Amino acid sequence: MNDGPLRIMGGRFVDVEAGRFYPDGTSLLVDSGRIRSMLDHRPDGREGRAVDLGGRAVVPGLFNTHSHIHLVAPSLMLGWGEWLQVNRLRQRQIEKALRDCLDRGITIIQDGLPDELSLNRKLASRIEEGRIPGPRIHQTVHVTPLGGAFAPRRTLRGRVMRRMMCLSNIDYEDIDSGVLVFPPDAPAQAARDAVDRAVDERGATVIKFYDQRERGVSYKPGARIMTQAQLDAAADQARVRGVNTLIHHLTVESFRRAVRAGVHSLIHVPLDAPLTERDIEAFMEAGCTIEPTLTLAYFYSWDLEGHACHGHPRMRALDEARRRTRQDVARDSWLPELAGAMTRGMEQAGRGRMRMTTFIEMSQVFRYFSAYASQGMDNVRLLWSHGARDRIACGNDAGPAWCSQASIPLELDMFALCLNEDADDAFTPADALRIATINSARAMGLEESFGTLEEGKVADLVVLDGNPLEDMSVTGSRAAAVFKNGRLEVDRCGLG
Repeated sequence: MNDGPLRIMGGRFVDVEAGRFYPDGTSLLVDSGRIRSMLDHRPDGREGRAVDLGGRAVVPGLFNTHSHIHLVAPSLMLGWGEWLQVNRLRQRQIEKALRDCLDRGITIIQDGLPDELSLNRKLASRIEEGRIPGPRIHQTVHVTPLGGAFAPRRTLRGRVMRRMMCLSNIDYEDIDSGVLVFPPDAPAQAARDAVDRAVDERGATVIKFYDQRERGVSYKPGARIMTQAQLDAAADQARVRGVNTLIHHLTVESFRRAVRAGVHSLIHVPLDAPLTERDIEAFMEAGCTIEPTLTLAYFYSWDLEGHACHGHPRMRALDEARRRTRQDVARDSWLPELAGAMTRGMEQAGRGRMRMTTFIEMSQVFRYFSAYASQGMDNVRLLWSHGARDRIACGNDAGPAWCSQASIPLELDMFALCLNEDADDAFTPADALRIATINSARAMGLEESFGTLEEGKVADLVVLDGNPLEDMSVTGSRAAAVFKNGRLEVDRCGLG
């Protein structure tokens, strides 16, 4: 479809914040990639071309606030031959996931830890030039003391493991590295300097911290974390530089450290203990948001002896959800050559057989994350019931979770499983839509331009068959049409 003013009419436009449709007859004037006006009358022909949506629903572009584009293993329990196949199909799988995002109306994704910054720059350039379809990509730069959970000192064993996980071993001092380190015992100023280097040398628009005391692959104790003074300084310097901050956290201690530092968005959720009312009050006062990545429960919480979720009442519902959906998740997420590996991996996990190739034990990873379906979801329920529902965003941690960046419906299903235990405060389709749009825009600091249908905002529009305010499965389903920057990029209903 050519550029120029475009009147989009005949749709049912959704006010995602209010959870209702705008008045009948509303139409949008789109020009230069933005919504220039919202009117409740028909165009008079002086406003350029017009398209009629035939009564379909229209929502803003959706988000995936946390994923890992270049982690493409469909399971942790792969054999040697399957690892070879994953590496051979890597680029095709990445491009499939990006194409599927746009197909489902996901117009912005955030990569949580790109090892080599050039890889995402190349993908973003190809998308921008129209050579491959896909969403906008926001990439982070990880600032950390050397020896952090995902910034280990390089060893031969560690290098081999990273290659098996489809990760690179680029040197941290390489300006193309997505990880920037400083000495663990350095003063707070070193953390500020690292943030400046991330912005000036590596083009960071998002700074990520890891607050995990266990090493990344083995999940054994011994990883370095920032001191509180370093974390405070780094978060403050990011604010000075006008860039967003994220923090990987899985404990109440880390939650409190992040809130004290004023980190903008907290990734994951505490698994070790309940949050207190004071914790949630402090979170709200600090203006933080949280991305629970509940999809991790789907892949890592199994009702096994010795696991934190063993015997939890929620496990029956989770097991039933997996039984009902895993074939569809595998088919939708993976190339046909890789889909079977995901379902086989889930079957092995359910039986407690957790080995990579034939000799690398992975059970410690599952044990570590097993509390996602118990204490983790309990903490999300606490946040939800104590007023934080507008601070909860939609990221599925694709990569560590064995699904694609496009699997937002699975993340929303996990919210429903977690929050619909109380009939009097149920998680509604309108809640799901809000989490995937304006809440996520806030989590990424993009709410001034994205997340709602309003005058002046970027014209990312998702045209849907069905009513997303009544049927949660409509949000994130394959769209009838998708406009990105006001240009028609997906058209299944003959608009072009």
